Amino acid sequence: MELDRDLSPFGSADAVCNAHGDDESLKDWIAQHATETTCDYCDRTGGEPFAASFEDFRTHVFGSLLLEYNGADDEGIPYDSGEGGYQAPIHDTLDILIDEGVAHDQRLLEDLNGSWHGQPWVRRDAWGLSEHEALGYGWERFRNIVLHERRYWFVLAASDPYEPQSIAPDQMLPAVGAAIESADVVRRVSPDRTRTVLFRAHAHEPGEMLAGAARLGAPPLDRAASNRMSPAGISMFYAAEDPDTAVAEVLAAETDQTRTEVTIGVFEPLRDLVIVDLYDLPQMPGLFDEERAHARGALRFLGDFASQLAEAVRRDGLEHVEYVPTQVFSEWLRYEFRPSGEAIDGVRYRSSHGDGACAALFFGPPGAIDIDEEALQGEAVRLIDVQGPAAA
Repeated sequence: MELDRDLSPFGSADAVCNAHGDDESLKDWIAQHATETTCDYCDRTGGEPFAASFEDFRTHVFGSLLLEYNGADDEGIPYDSGEGGYQAPIHDTLDILIDEGVAHDQRLLEDLNGSWHGQPWVRRDAWGLSEHEALGYGWERFRNIVLHERRYWFVLAASDPYEPQSIAPDQMLPAVGAAIESADVVRRVSPDRTRTVLFRAHAHEPGEMLAGAARLGAPPLDRAASNRMSPAGISMFYAAEDPDTAVAEVLAAETDQTRTEVTIGVFEPLRDLVIVDLYDLPQMPGLFDEERAHARGALRFLGDFASQLAEAVRRDGLEHVEYVPTQVFSEWLRYEFRPSGEAIDGVRYRSSHGDGACAALFFGPPGAIDIDEEALQGEAVRLIDVQGPAAA
């Protein structure tokens, strides 16, 4: 309705090719919707269609802009001539077209600008929170609650009275799950040995020999310490995708100064592992990307969330609570989150001691077997090599 109301038939051309745009998703859109064999902005011609209808192009451009912008009157922005006009930051059409990288061709910009007869622009939901802001404020409220107020009954906590549009505590974990699905960051890790190998490091005293999946895999329950994704007493399989990162992670967590040697167990998956990948997040889609523009807010939030997840925590042998929010998050992923009906096997995230990738897999000691054992109960990984003192 807004497009019908505010678009006019103004324009000096019938077709435009992708040589005149700056945004990659707009260039792709033109290539995918090419119906014309001549471009009116460069007079290029061809035997096959390579240019899109200008009318279709401008409809797509302004339809996409309306995902994140809106008219000042439609947003309810008050106008006071004595106070300088609209009482919120406004933008004119040409500025938005340039800022969003629509085109560098001056004639095309003028034609688009002249096509729009709407109100001055403001950010959509100018009086409220954007999607990623609502998620961000909601997560901070959730963190504070489980860190300092209530550990187990957070679902009964009140919403933030200062940010009523932020996500409520009882809806925060499902909202993170929705962001994960929207951003499409659930991956399948193949058991193909040439593509996937996991390194799990163990610090120990000199001369101690470590061998076997039972020793080099996840810790027994009575020795499972509080960690990034798991509270004390709950065993998980923490590993890295390269040996240097595995060693850096384990040495940073070690508090016993007598454990100066490191042995690494090398594991391969035995089955497909379904992973929430917070390490390799997709590139932020352009506003004009028809298929993925809806994920922009989710990806902004997940980028901040992943950075927070990778923050280092001081290890001094004392009990610290900084990991409690991510422990709650991982437990929800493990037992409640079911994208496409499948259980999640773990989380991939950035190391807090470098740029390497780490993984927290949701299984304890029974999930790993030795190289000569037969998988019987759906075990997840197999020990295939030992590196370090235990390999001698």
